[in-house]
Amino acid sequence: MLAPHKLPESYASWNRRWGAPIGFPLAARLPVRARLLPLVGRYFAGMFSLQSNSASREFEYPWAWDVAGVRPGMTCVDVGAGHSGFPFVLSASGARSRLVDPFLRFSAEPSYEVSPESIVARMNRAFGTHVELVHDTLDHAALPDASVDRLFCISALEHMPDAAIAAIAREAGRILKPAGRFILTVDLFLDIAPFTTEPHNEFGRNIDVRAFVESTGLRVDGGLTSELHGYPEFDSQRIQSRLRDYLVSRSYPVLTQCLVLSKPGAGTP
Repeated sequence: MLAPHKLPESYASWNRRWGAPIGFPLAARLPVRARLLPLVGRYFAGMFSLQSNSASREFEYPWAWDVAGVRPGMTCVDVGAGHSGFPFVLSASGARSRLVDPFLRFSAEPSYEVSPESIVARMNRAFGTHVELVHDTLDHAALPDASVDRLFCISALEHMPDAAIAAIAREAGRILKPAGRFILTVDLFLDIAPFTTEPHNEFGRNIDVRAFVESTGLRVDGGLTSELHGYPEFDSQRIQSRLRDYLVSRSYPVLTQCLVLSKPGAGTP
């Protein structure tokens, strides 16, 4: 499905609770170092204040939380989250949370550069969380077979090279437990193919969602495949004619494809 234009009130409430997608209202006034102080970070900045985010994340983060059904004790992995607060929300909610990101960098202020390991450790101290960082690709994360309840990838695939996308597809089915879920969102850029003749833009390219799904060996769990690029029922002209129905990012012309994949088998849904 494509993210709808109207944000559900429950999603707006989730954003207010966690300060998504760019931190609490005061966060922008605070220097980065202050946002990493425990009291300031928790009550005035928030977990999402360390990374700039597209406005579309105001739907993506609460949607991902809503469809995931995360419970304390679950093992969750977020691929390509950068310094997003989402893995930290997972940890704060009682899940075992791993952040897997080989491209992680941090330099929010000219004189404040720290290693990926250091910034995640500082965020954990600031927010009282226990996010584990794997600064590598998912296929090098050494995750055991059938060990993950929920796998997330929020607007990251379209920015990755083909090799990294293929690795995620291969690993997803292996590491998920039976009945485990893979929750992902994928940007659908309106200024490149299939809407124009341009193959990519400065942010990425429109990936074939159907080909990716089929390469995972997982099944689409609900949703409208007619709104997912690559499926035969997807019609770019119809999508363009209905733009008022969808959430269009204010930052650049992009829609948000949302889908849940499930691993067959008996287990905890």
